Amino acid sequence: MTRFLFALGAALALCASAARAAGPPPIKLWLTPAKPPTPALKYQLLPDARVATSGNAADVYREVIEQLATKTSLTPKLELFSGWAELPLKSLPKEDVRKELAPFDKVYELLDKGARCEHCDWGIRDRLREKGIAALLPEIQPMRECATLLRVKAHLEIADGRFDKALGTLRTGFALARHVGESETLICFLVGVAIANIMESELDQFVSCPEAPNLYYALTDLPAPPISMRKALESERLWLPGTFPGLGEVLSNLDAGPLPEEKLKEWAKVAKGLSNDNFGYAGRVYLAWNIRQKHNIAKEALIAAGRPRDKVEAMPHLQVAMLHAVLEYDSALDNLLVWEKRPYWEMTDPEKNINKRYLKDRWRYYDSSAIPLTPLVIPAVQKVTTARVRLERKTALLRTVEALRLHAAAHDGKLPASLAAVTEVPLPRDPFTGKSFEYELRGDVAQLRGPPPAGETPNANNTVVYLLKIRPR
Repeated sequence: MTRFLFALGAALALCASAARAAGPPPIKLWLTPAKPPTPALKYQLLPDARVATSGNAADVYREVIEQLATKTSLTPKLELFSGWAELPLKSLPKEDVRKELAPFDKVYELLDKGARCEHCDWGIRDRLREKGIAALLPEIQPMRECATLLRVKAHLEIADGRFDKALGTLRTGFALARHVGESETLICFLVGVAIANIMESELDQFVSCPEAPNLYYALTDLPAPPISMRKALESERLWLPGTFPGLGEVLSNLDAGPLPEEKLKEWAKVAKGLSNDNFGYAGRVYLAWNIRQKHNIAKEALIAAGRPRDKVEAMPHLQVAMLHAVLEYDSALDNLLVWEKRPYWEMTDPEKNINKRYLKDRWRYYDSSAIPLTPLVIPAVQKVTTARVRLERKTALLRTVEALRLHAAAHDGKLPASLAAVTEVPLPRDPFTGKSFEYELRGDVAQLRGPPPAGETPNANNTVVYLLKIRPR
């Protein structure tokens, strides 16, 4: 439909690429008992105030993009690096990796510099206001490529036993994830989550090394959620004025009258694009019919919102329908912002979800507005929220794994019979269910499981299984 919404759909597909799997394969880890570090935050997964610098990280990351542009053979190298990052540590061709990573020394130096910047402003807000859903985000894909570069570097450092170096690389990756993800679009948020997922997948390798320090406190110290989607949600209001010329002025002026015909013609072109392409001509006819059918409802809603009746009566049907759609859209976004930080199991309760009327069928216009702005964004936000909670769950599972290593260090190298037996540190709840993770010890192998939410079939998007065993002494 538009470049912006297509990109969002592509990003959602990227994050859900494994959803069709019948069930996730278990993550098998050997563990070594490990006591907590002293001081507690000897190891950290985000830069702190001691190393923070002023300046805009986006400016540094643009230097990274310039550096990457000089690497003409970057794409095949990224494929090579991704393959190396998936190899067991013992199988990694370390000298080959070192040789191939050497040309990226300047990139790594700049990424470290950007990670330490106190803020990151990509200038996306102004682009949304000006271009609306046609706004381009050329910086985002190169940042995802940087995640691959960071992961393979960390993989090599872990294989070398250079744990401090590896944590520094992962720390840069987690900071990059936040700098990308806490931007003004849901696309940016999804890419930030994808980067953080890449870093957390490398933590699986880290914690399974014989000499790896315990990261329970480092994981506990991460923000909750690790990446906030607040700015992305708030900025969903910004694309409308840039998409519909003149809309911003009308929205800010309750005494506004009819818009010129040429502006309304531009609106009509965009509004047609918001109908379901599968319906084609019939969908556009239905949209026009729907605008006429709901005209009186829309008029009364605008008047109730403070617009003078005579001004509203003088407006063309399309202008009234659009202003009403924005009222509905703003109301739905308010609901999302109110619930955004609530636990997943609370905000997704089908009977209590305050936006549930938009979730039934976004093309049948269950909201009272004729132009379907709200049903466009609500399903996307539901999926984006799920991606965020998957990231939270991975953090919580890794915390639990590290808690098990703490317990084993205090109990003669043995895993607990149940999670209730772990008393050394608090155990996190499963962010999906609000309950404890499932845990079972059979012989000397423990299964730690994050199950799917109630009513869902297990798949790689909603289920995580660890098989854990203490390494022989």
